[in-house]
Amino acid sequence: NEIFYTIAECIVKDQEMIYSQFKNLKATKEETNGRLLNFIYDSKNFIDTNFLENICLDEIAKESKLSQYHFIRLFKDVFNITPYQYIIKKRLEYSKVLLKSGFSIIEVAYTVGFSGPTNFSRAYKNYFGISPKNELK
Repeated sequence: NEIFYTIAECIVKDQEMIYSQFKNLKATKEETNGRLLNFIYDSKNFIDTNFLENICLDEIAKESKLSQYHFIRLFKDVFNITPYQYIIKKRLEYSKVLLKSGFSIIEVAYTVGFSGPTNFSRAYKNYFGISPKNELK
C-alpha cells in the first residue's frame, strides 16, 4: 500500500506544479491558458532536445507558435526563468555529467556551446559555486 501512496503523492506534486504554471498565465479564458501552456511546453521540449545546437530564440518561438516577445514573456511566467537562462542551465548541467565522465574542461566547454574554457569556467562557477577544475578532483 505504501508504494501506491508514494506514487499518488508524486502525481499530485506534478499536477500541482502544472496547475501553478497554468495559473501564472494571464489569459482570460482557461482554454486559452491551456493552449498557451501546451505551446510553452512544446518549446521547452524543443530546447531539451536541441540545447547543444546553436538554436536562436526566433527558432524556439516558432516552435511554440508564438511571437518571440510573447514566447519569452510566457516562458518566464511559466518557468520563472528566461529561455536563454534555461538553455545555459541545461548546458551547464550536462557539462557536469561530461566532466564527471572524464572529459577535459576544454572539450566540455566547446561541446556544450561556450566560446572557450574561460567563459565556460566563469559560468560554471557562477551556477554551481565551484570551478570545473575542483569538480574534477
